[in-house]
Amino acid sequence: MQRNEYLDIIKGIGILLVVLGHSIQFGMGFGNECFWDNPLFKIIYSFHMPLFMLISGWLYWYSYTNNGSNAVCIKRCKTLLYPIFIYGILVNLPILLKHPEEFSIHEAFFKAHLWFLWSIIIATCVSNLMFHLSSKYNIKEWIFIISICIIMMLFNDNWFIAEHKFVLPYFNRCCSM
Repeated sequence: MQRNEYLDIIKGIGILLVVLGHSIQFGMGFGNECFWDNPLFKIIYSFHMPLFMLISGWLYWYSYTNNGSNAVCIKRCKTLLYPIFIYGILVNLPILLKHPEEFSIHEAFFKAHLWFLWSIIIATCVSNLMFHLSSKYNIKEWIFIISICIIMMLFNDNWFIAEHKFVLPYFNRCCSM
């Protein structure tokens, strides 16, 4: 696939908006909730993650339609799991060495910091399953997307499921275009 300069520009703008949004959020001091009143913060947070998920979903759809196999799903999951586990090890190594009783695998690898990578992994696997089932049973992708959205609303918001509920439809919408 030839690089799409427009996608690179959009991703670059998105990254700058993430940095700006996090600067607003965490620049007000830990525990300070005033960032919710900031109009720029509200604007940025209204679209920056859906933007990344739309791009990610489109790139996955493009790879899947051109390569058409589970290998694309496996490759993407491996690519995303490496940074999750390397980050989890590096950040939590001091805790493990100084206070091993306080170390938690859940905190190290599944907690908040890299939630968006887990969302992409989940969305990739769900989309892969969606493509497989829709071709096998001749069912339209939009039926799967609506069903997934309804099913996800039934889950409690524990284990950062709220973020997945929010971004999964954007990823899958691009996959079914």
